[in-house]
Amino acid sequence: MKKLIYFITSIIVIFGISGCAGRGTGAVSSKISKFDNSKEVIMQTAWVAPAEGGIAEISLGMTYRTSTPDVLYLLVNITKMTDYKIRSVAFNIDGETIIPTKDKEETKTNDLQVTNDTCTYSYGIRTCTKGLKMKQSDKLFIAPSNLAKKILKAKKAFIRVDVGSKFIEGDLKADSFGNHVFKDSLNEFVQKMQSN
Repeated sequence: MKKLIYFITSIIVIFGISGCAGRGTGAVSSKISKFDNSKEVIMQTAWVAPAEGGIAEISLGMTYRTSTPDVLYLLVNITKMTDYKIRSVAFNIDGETIIPTKDKEETKTNDLQVTNDTCTYSYGIRTCTKGLKMKQSDKLFIAPSNLAKKILKAKKAFIRVDVGSKFIEGDLKADSFGNHVFKDSLNEFVQKMQSN
């Protein structure tokens, strides 16, 4: 019975992460540099719907700068119970494969404490459970600046993240459990890229 309660609690917490954690907001902003008067458009990481359904594990953010107009900077994030090292990423957009180049930085991995240790008292007996911990891995990539527009116009668009022992795939055009996902912010991002 305790295992069932722990399992259900874990599922509820994971759903909470996919909608409420710092990842997944997809907020889009732009600013003008005081240094060189160039414009920078940023989309914070937003969840990508899993290609096979289930809980979102990939989040993707983008940055565009008019000072480097042919380049789009990508931040790919994997959030899972296990620590993964992101090796590469690829996009399949209406059958065309696009493979961004890696930034020189190594994958950054962080522990994410999702819930605190909790203790309950029943009939004078103290029972404690360990908090749920997740792992986040981030990696920067560089892609052609037209990638965002291609994804926006595509009928089908997928991302595949190579984490060494397996691939994690996401559907860039799908919804995920009612969460705000990547596709929900993409149109605003592309419009701000194109505005002067």
